[in-house]
Amino acid sequence: MRTAARIVADARGGPIRRIINGRHRKPTGRYLSAKARRTLPWEDKRERAFFWHCEADANVVAYLSQPHRLEIHVGRPRPLIYFPDLRRDLANGRVEIYEIKKAYNPDDDADYDLKLRLAADVYEGLGWSFRIIEAPEIERRPTLDTAWSVQRYRHVALTGQALADFTAHHMLTKEIAKWLDLHPNQVKRTLARHEIEPVCALKENMRLVWRRSDVSGCDHLWSRVPSSSRVLFHCVGSGRRHPN
Repeated sequence: MRTAARIVADARGGPIRRIINGRHRKPTGRYLSAKARRTLPWEDKRERAFFWHCEADANVVAYLSQPHRLEIHVGRPRPLIYFPDLRRDLANGRVEIYEIKKAYNPDDDADYDLKLRLAADVYEGLGWSFRIIEAPEIERRPTLDTAWSVQRYRHVALTGQALADFTAHHMLTKEIAKWLDLHPNQVKRTLARHEIEPVCALKENMRLVWRRSDVSGCDHLWSRVPSSSRVLFHCVGSGRRHPN
């Protein structure tokens, strides 16, 4: 089959189709994306959930819902028109086009399946990948829960000092877990439950470690703890409290 195609994008760089027009009897909405730097329309909760994945995925540099209109000429009086659900631009330079479905059965609509296959051929010719992604993959847990948690903070602006503090927090937590033979998540949960920063729990953790083995560098790390923070500490390993 001889085909020719044309891609039409929005002149302003936004979604080519607005979706939300008051005629829908299903959930629709808008998502304020930090990576896209604009509000993106969605017409299905799975689309919104996939936005969360894109927002949280460090490999995704930018993404756009309803990115363009694809006109495929196949010798018919009118071209086949296809609006992909989403475009993702990755850090490695790749471009991915997605069609988002609750479930997809190609036998349900032969003409529609033909249109998707022709669209895939067009994108392949451009060096882009095309995928039909279904609800089970989008909604798989705990991946979806993690994506949702990360995207909640998409508009938080971090100063250099805040980023340095976060890195130090993460590294101290890993060190404490290593010293106590615990998984880092166990340490994080305990510290969060008692609202204690790792640096504030450090002395009690090292007391426990010193009873088990000699760890070099403890005095240096303990010197980082402000005197105002040297209060009652929680012993992560035993769950007991000890006075300073």
